[in-house]
Parts: sequence; structure tokens; C-alpha cells
Amino acid sequence: MVLEIDPIKQEIVWEYTGESSGQPGWTFRSSFISSARRLPNGNTLIDEGYNGRFFQVTPKGAIVWEYVSPYFGAFPDGTSGNPAP
Repeated sequence: MVLEIDPIKQEIVWEYTGESSGQPGWTFRSSFISSARRLPNGNTLIDEGYNGRFFQVTPKGAIVWEYVSPYFGAFPDGTSGNPAP
């Protein structure tokens, strides 16, 4: 989940979940190495580092573009590096 919070009002201003773009919740998850950044055009760039997925969403949650890296390496815990189910 990505949240934009107004620190003064202590309210959620904007949020993104897998369901926000009409997909199951499990389609959007990264247990580590992930981030989100608001772009000058108002969209949000999100990365799911665990799966090597980068995508941009509109303020309404529509995916504008998406890239999933085909390269996987070993993870610090010794697992295969295959994408999470």
C-alpha cells in the first residue's frame, strides 16, 4: 500500500493498493526494497524491488506504464530470487 498523508490534518490524502487499479490485492506487494515518489505530472512512480517491478499510476490509480525486470539474483536469505507468488 502507498499512502500520502497530510501531516497537519493527520488524514490520508491519497492511497494506492492493488485493488486501486482493478487487480487483486496480491498483485501489489514488496516485503523490502520498495518506494514511491510523486512526479511533477501528478502521477506516482512506484517500485516493488522484491519482484523488480516499476510502474507509474495516475491519481485515480490507473497504471500508465509498467516494467518488470527479467533478471533475478540470489537474495540475502539464500532463496532462488524467483518472483514471489
